[in-house]
Amino acid sequence: MTRCLVEACWDDPPATADSLVRRQIMNLRRRFEGIGLATRGGGYSLSLDAAEVDHCLFESKLHEGRTKLMRGLAEDAEEEISSALDLWNGPAYANVRGVYELEAERARLAELKSIATMSLAEAMMAQQRHRDAVTLLSRAVEAHPLREDLWEQLMVALYLSGRRAEATRAFHVMRHRLIHEVGVKPGAKIQLLHSMVLSDDSQGVRWVLSPSGRRDATPP
Repeated sequence: MTRCLVEACWDDPPATADSLVRRQIMNLRRRFEGIGLATRGGGYSLSLDAAEVDHCLFESKLHEGRTKLMRGLAEDAEEEISSALDLWNGPAYANVRGVYELEAERARLAELKSIATMSLAEAMMAQQRHRDAVTLLSRAVEAHPLREDLWEQLMVALYLSGRRAEATRAFHVMRHRLIHEVGVKPGAKIQLLHSMVLSDDSQGVRWVLSPSGRRDATPP
C-alpha cells in the first residue's frame, strides 16, 4: 500500500518517499484522532461510517430523492436532491491524479451527478417551475454539451415555459455540436421530441418528460 501511495504522489519519487508517506500517515493520526486509520498487512485501512463519506451520503440522498419523485412527492424530492448536489464542490477526486483505479469511480460519480441534475429539473417541472428548470439545465448542457439526455430535458423545459422557438433552436445547437464534434447525428428519441415541438404537440412533449417516456416506450 505504501508503494501505491508513493506512485500516486510522485511521478519521480525521491529515495525517502516511503518514510515520507509513513510520516504523513502518523501526522494524520495525530491530527484526526479516531478516524479509524489502521496498519494492516504492510498497508493501511481506513474505516469510516457511510454517513461520514461524501459520496455515500450523496448516493443515499439521491436515491431517497428519486424515490420521492416517483411517488409524486416533488417538493420533498427537490429538497433531498438539492441537498445531495450541495455536497459537490467540483469534480470527484479532482486533487487525486494518475491513480488508474479511481478513473472508473470518477466516471460513475460524474454520471450520478448528471442523473441528480436531471432528477432535480424534473422535480422542478412537476411543480410547474419550468423557468427554474431551464436555468438549471442550461448550465448543465454548457458543462456537458454532448449529452443528449440533458438537451432533451432542456427542450422540454423550454417548451413548457412557452419558449417553443428556443426549444427548436436548442435542438439545432445540439445537432450541430454532435455532427461537428463527434460525427454522429442525434438519436431517434430527441428527433421525435423535435418533431413534437415543431407540431406543438404538448401531450407528446409531456410524454417525453414522464417516466414511461424516458424508457423505450411508444408515444401517444
